[in-house]
Formats: sequence, C-alpha cells, structure tokens
Amino acid sequence: MATLLAAMLPFFSSFNAILGAIGYTPLVFVIPMIFYIIILKPTRHMITFWINVTLIITFSIISILGCLSSIHQFIIDMQKYHLFANI
Repeated sequence: MATLLAAMLPFFSSFNAILGAIGYTPLVFVIPMIFYIIILKPTRHMITFWINVTLIITFSIISILGCLSSIHQFIIDMQKYHLFANI
C-alpha cells in the first residue's frame, strides 16, 4: 500500500512532512510534558512547571508552523506534478 502511494504521489515527502508535523511533533515533544504536569502536579512556584509550560508553548508553535509550511509545500507540489508523474 505504501509503495503504491509513494509511486502514485511524486510529492510523497511533502505528505510525510504533514503527517510528521501533525502527529509526531506533538506526540514526542508536547504530550510527555503535559503528562508530567498532570501526574506530578508541580506547583506554579516551581521552576520545572514553568520550564515545561514554556516548552509546551514553544513546541506547539513549532508544530503549527511546521504544519502550515508542509501544507504550503504540498500545495506547490500538487500544482507542479500530477499522479504517477515519475513512472
């Protein structure tokens, strides 16, 4: 299935970039910090709480910007190529 999709879409790397920006960046960088705050419940006076909040905000913004950039590149590639272009 993946091979057919990769052959069908010459802009498969842009598609993977969208999936990475939507799924993997929050999963790896944001959710663990949210779980840390939920499970250990640090007070707002602790430096760890503010470091985690700062990292959550930073990586959420990076994820959103990465998603927008990937969608932009995907649209550019869709206009440039067509299905099965490199077969």
